Amino acid sequence: MHEGRLNGVGGRIVAEVFHRCIEASRYSILNEPGWQPALGARQGGFTMADLLVFAAGGKPENRNPLGDKP
Repeated sequence: MHEGRLNGVGGRIVAEVFHRCIEASRYSILNEPGWQPALGARQGGFTMADLLVFAAGGKPENRNPLGDKP
């Protein structure tokens, strides 16, 4: 972990766990033919930050409730 961010093997493990969970879910968006993202600033795509803002009720300030300081 570097400056609060996963990198290398740690980041890869987290990404693969999310990916496998999405693939294994019978309710996954991956099971919807022709699905396109509707979240985010870019039409047809979104980032993890966009997903976190959505999960935080559309309030970007709630993405990091503990703040940037340790």
